[in-house]
Amino acid sequence: MYNFTLQIVVFIHYICLHIEYSGAAILVIIGCVFFYKGFDKKNNYYSNTTDSSLSRNAYVGGDAYNYIINSEYFVGYITIGSMTFICGSIFAGLGIVLHYKKENLNNIEAKHDDTPESTSLPPLE
Repeated sequence: MYNFTLQIVVFIHYICLHIEYSGAAILVIIGCVFFYKGFDKKNNYYSNTTDSSLSRNAYVGGDAYNYIINSEYFVGYITIGSMTFICGSIFAGLGIVLHYKKENLNNIEAKHDDTPESTSLPPLE
């Protein structure tokens, strides 16, 4: 019974380990996208008063209002990007912890081998 339970725990750790690393990579990529969108809002502002189709990141007629709106977009995107980076770091840290726990469980499994050779007594003379 002990070996079966240990195998289940090792299997669950193995699954979680791969989910943690792939989840961390996905969150970091999503964070990069949000950082790009935030800096795009901040740095790429152009307002054309004669032809509104040439305007970039312009929402209303006044420049000051557009700067305020773009700064709010910038803060929002950077906040979301930072949170995804933090969550990705947590996932990567959990993956590392689970990796070392798996190694520890493998060491325990090797020490508690229940084969008859390891538990039998030497023959009497």
